[in-house]
Amino acid sequence: MGNTSLDSTITDAVERTVAKHVGVAVQRLAGQTAPAAGALYLTTAQAAERYGVCGRMIRVLTERGAPVVRIGAALRYPATELDAWMREYAARPRTRRARAA
Repeated sequence: MGNTSLDSTITDAVERTVAKHVGVAVQRLAGQTAPAAGALYLTTAQAAERYGVCGRMIRVLTERGAPVVRIGAALRYPATELDAWMREYAARPRTRRARAA
């Protein structure tokens, strides 16, 4: 049996962490210009550097729907689409799950 209270606490902590990182990333993005010519698709490391987060956070955002193109085993992030997605994701209202009593 799972501990729903613990699961809920962990889920809430993950949501807060992701929201914080995306908010910082969008603020960082606001100071940048359009992607440089030739940088239409970013590697995970390039996307992480662009948004000031770690590669793991980029992979978490990919699991949450960030635009990605798979080329063989490699993941590439379309820069313009990822910028728009990050802004939209940061603007989403956060809903809190009801905690188990």
